[in-house]
Amino acid sequence: MDIDYGLLLQHFRLPLVASFAYFSLYYAWIFYAIHIKERVSPGIRKQMSQANDDGGDEKVSESGSLGEYRKRLHSHVDVYVIDRAQLNQLEQMGPFFTGMWLYAFFVDPVVAGWLGLLYTAIRILYYKLYDTKYLNRVTVPSYWIVYYYYGA
Repeated sequence: MDIDYGLLLQHFRLPLVASFAYFSLYYAWIFYAIHIKERVSPGIRKQMSQANDDGGDEKVSESGSLGEYRKRLHSHVDVYVIDRAQLNQLEQMGPFFTGMWLYAFFVDPVVAGWLGLLYTAIRILYYKLYDTKYLNRVTVPSYWIVYYYYGA
């Protein structure tokens, strides 16, 4: 039995595009997080050196200063939001891909692909709306898409 890979790729084109878009966004979040941390880092180091120069009772040990640096870095709102966007996407990756590909194989690859692209677009909105009262407006539809995949 010969497999026509061209036909197979044509049949699953949209889920493949959605998978590529999802992974592209995931890695974009990682690189953007590095960019934000590099942008924020000098200000944090400056604040810490000023705090040490202002006559604190004791100098912070090297390991203590690293811990303080990490604490300040991850409490910065921009760093926190991008970390949450990237980590939430990682947390949702398993259920999303499993559901999308099962739906594509057993039900309809076109619907699976379009919903996968919509889900990926919603992930962008998750980052944009994270610090607002509108976060549920993107979180709930994301869950609906995953539930739809599994409910079929």
